[in-house]
Parts: sequence; structure tokens; C-alpha cells
Amino acid sequence: MRRYHGSRLLLIAFTLSLVSLPVQAQGLVTSLSEHLVSITSSFTGDNILVFGAVGEIDDPSMSPFEKYDVAIVVRGPVEPVAVWQKGRIAGIWVNQESVTFRNVPGFYAVATTSPLREMANANLLSRHQLGLDYLDFARAPADERKQDTPVHQAKERQLDDLAAAPFQAALIRNRQREALYLQEESAINFLGERLFRWTVSLPATVPVGNYKVEVYLLRGGQIVAAQFSPLFVYKAGLERRIYGFAYDWPLLYGIAAVLIALSAGWLANAIFREE
Repeated sequence: MRRYHGSRLLLIAFTLSLVSLPVQAQGLVTSLSEHLVSITSSFTGDNILVFGAVGEIDDPSMSPFEKYDVAIVVRGPVEPVAVWQKGRIAGIWVNQESVTFRNVPGFYAVATTSPLREMANANLLSRHQLGLDYLDFARAPADERKQDTPVHQAKERQLDDLAAAPFQAALIRNRQREALYLQEESAINFLGERLFRWTVSLPATVPVGNYKVEVYLLRGGQIVAAQFSPLFVYKAGLERRIYGFAYDWPLLYGIAAVLIALSAGWLANAIFREE
């Protein structure tokens, strides 16, 4: 409740500040309710309010009767991801073919004021990767594959874009089920004629790293203004120290985890034996 009131006060202050400002040349002013998200042991997710205002665009090529549309994209840190296709061999399900994608965002959310295909053509949507159907993860070359082993090389065939499309679609579906990929068309609310807002939900499993919040202003099927804002998701407290230890010393972390598991098993066995 306190955070909700804080977001409302922030939006009111933002609105009042626009009254004393001249019309922006770029026609778009945006901000976030917070730029830092800390993950602790009690973290269950977070909501980030993205808000802004639309000014006047001095473009004689645009009809004054054409309405504005807004698209907001939140992109998380990218990483390579291998997607495997399972098949049955002698009645057993095993991994067969795979594709390794190079630029897979750990989190992706897009929201708009109108359906995407009514806002712009497919070329523009693909160029800026606006919408789940227009994402391009880019397949990794052989020297960048995470599982570049002889077995993996033998199983991963050279796929063209058409053949790799089902692998990307499966990856997107999995991320959607985990609430890591979102698409909310016609979800951005306008407050009056100029102000807009949208709340993006970050799940408890949101990856740490640097995020980018992109806000696009469209009119007549073209992007007429854009603004980008940083968002940082990081681990805090004990979780941060454990995460840093696991990242910097993976072998020692693995040994420690095994020793802790063995100790816990021995202790549980001793307790039950006494009972």
C-alpha cells in the first residue's frame, strides 16, 4: 500500500512539473517509479510503474487528425541459450536436435495503447523487436556455443531461419509460462490527452542484471519519438554474497553445496536413528 501511494505521489509530482515546462522538442518525457530493484530472501516480485507525457510533434508530414500510440518495452540482460528437441529412440525420450541462440533476453515485456499490427507495419516492428512475434534471438556461431562439445556439435545441425523458428517459438512459450515474457496489447492507460502509465510486473524469478526500458511514440505508423531508461535488478544482503561466491568460485561453491547436503543427510539420519 505504501508503495502504491508513493507511485501516485510520484505521478502527481511528474504531472505538476510538466505544467511549468515548455513543450518538449522531442515530444516525449518518461520516467520510472524506481530504477533499482533489490532481491532478498523475502523477494516475491515487484511492480514498476512506467509513466510519461506526450508533447506536440512539429512534423508537417503528419496529419493533425492522426492519433498517437505508445509502446513500452522492458528488456532484461541477454545470454546464450541452447534449445533441445526431444525425440523417441527405442521407446526412450532423448535429446536429439538443438539450436543455440545468442541474444536471448532473460526478461521481456511489451505493452501498447493499441494492437501492435494496427500501430506499425511488420518491418518496423521487426526492426525494433516490438512484440513476441518479432523477436530475433540470433543463432550463435559454433565458437560461441555454450555446449560446444563433440557430441553437441554432432547433434546440432546447421539450420536456416525457417527451420530454427520452432525452437525460438518453444523458448518463448516456456518463458511465457514462467511469467518472464509478457505481451499486453492495449494495456497502456492514458490519463487525459497527454499522460500515460503502465505497470510491469517482475516475477520472483526475474534474473539479475541491467535492464532497459524503452518507450516509443508512434504516429501514422512511424516512430516519431523515443526515450530509454535504465533499470537495475541486483541481489542484496546474504543472497548477494552467496551469488557472488557461486559466480566467482563455482568449483568451491559446488564442493560446499555437496558437503552441506551430505551433512544435512547425516544429521537427519542420526536424528531418526535415535527416535
